[in-house]
Amino acid sequence: MVTVLCNVAVQSYAPTSGTLTCDSDGYPGLGGCGWYVQIRHTDAVTRYCHMLEQPAVRVGQTVTAGQPIGLAGTSGNSSGVHVHVEIHSGHPATSSNAVSPVPFLAALGVQW
Repeated sequence: MVTVLCNVAVQSYAPTSGTLTCDSDGYPGLGGCGWYVQIRHTDAVTRYCHMLEQPAVRVGQTVTAGQPIGLAGTSGNSSGVHVHVEIHSGHPATSSNAVSPVPFLAALGVQW
């Protein structure tokens, strides 16, 4: 998991193509996530939590690399504006298949 601190309403983008599997305001197994999106990619699942408002994409929608998916905010249990980014090596996304986002995103050309 990586926490990206930023200003409110900074746009988040899909790192690679995939299908949106969840767009929700909270989830019983993800206490405190607030508005979040989850994308199933070919080789991973990505999750972005604490969005400002309902995400710009919907469940079942295919997203492409670089497509806007939502705005950074403070929904859920949050002590400040940020986006909580998770990468999982399988579906469904669980704590046992969570991996470091840094190598995954670096392989896609994302620079920190």
